[in-house]
Amino acid sequence: MDIALSPESLVMVPNNCLYCYSEIDVKSFEIRHSYGIKACFKCYVYAERDSNAFMHREGIIPVDYAMEHNTLKDFTNVLLEEFHVKRTSGIIEIGWTLDTGSKLNRKFFVYDMATKVWLIPVKKNNLTKSISVYEIMHNFPQNTKYLAENAIKVMNTGVYIADAVQHDRVVNSKASFTVEDDSYDT
Repeated sequence: MDIALSPESLVMVPNNCLYCYSEIDVKSFEIRHSYGIKACFKCYVYAERDSNAFMHREGIIPVDYAMEHNTLKDFTNVLLEEFHVKRTSGIIEIGWTLDTGSKLNRKFFVYDMATKVWLIPVKKNNLTKSISVYEIMHNFPQNTKYLAENAIKVMNTGVYIADAVQHDRVVNSKASFTVEDDSYDT
């Protein structure tokens, strides 16, 4: 298929495929609650590609995806155990873990463009915050620091790079066929 879409609000959107307009076997590919792309069974692959390309461009990786990723799952498993976090006040607290979110409140690893660092969502009881992957790495036992180093390499490379490249190819191939008609300027 030679169409590429960007995710959008799914609130009040008819339940049809945004690629071919079919109403059969339509599924929502949600990045966040009610934000994503709707696609039919035949177009699932395109919706997944375009959703992943969007997340690549935005510098976000869903925690639930990271927990299943070949390299990132070892890193996230360590984060499910309690670790120390330095609070904004400077106090160091134990008892923080990875914030895995929920279906309605999806959590993400986020690339901070200003600091060029991946931020990881963490929680303790009802408190939540995002902290630098490097801050977390300093709390890892020496024999597991390589898990954080590997995770950083994978995240920096881009877990969705292949889908982003395919998405861009479709967008760029469509753009190359767009020619302004200046025949009326005589």
